[in-house]
Amino acid sequence: MDQDRIETASPWDGDAGAARTLDLDVATRTSSPLDSLLRSPAAQTTKPPIREGEPADDLTALMTGARELFDLGDFSGSLELVEKALRSNPDHEDARAYLKRNEATLLHMYQSKIGNMGTIPRQLVPPDEIIWLNMHHRAGFILSQVDGTLAYEDLLDVSGMDRFDTMRILADLVQNRIIG
Repeated sequence: MDQDRIETASPWDGDAGAARTLDLDVATRTSSPLDSLLRSPAAQTTKPPIREGEPADDLTALMTGARELFDLGDFSGSLELVEKALRSNPDHEDARAYLKRNEATLLHMYQSKIGNMGTIPRQLVPPDEIIWLNMHHRAGFILSQVDGTLAYEDLLDVSGMDRFDTMRILADLVQNRIIG
């Protein structure tokens, strides 16, 4: 085959002819102005190696993710990352601030799902079907307190849990139409 001959025959013809081919293994590369930039020392800077278990980098990544999720309106996801950050470093001020912001925002969301906190909820699921709900024991305890005499605000007082956790459980029970 003649490598220098360019054939204009159609590839669907029976004899496509010899077309010029380029062997990438032996092709010579011409340099471009960008090549000199890519070879410059500034372009070759690398991050220092990450030491295993180094909390600062993990903490930074967690907090960056928490901020991004908060800005996107995923307050539960943001809260989860902040809680991980606080398990790593309980004194991290930025994480504590985001914890408060997330909890305050979520409390308002939970209250809007529940409605009037003076309303007395009632169980919407028959007692013999409650066992099949596969709920957390804390949610089961809150549900056991829904007896037709206590308002939502009273349930917050008798739960023995902090307000945020109780509101989360109550909002979940309302959303799943277990109480109303």
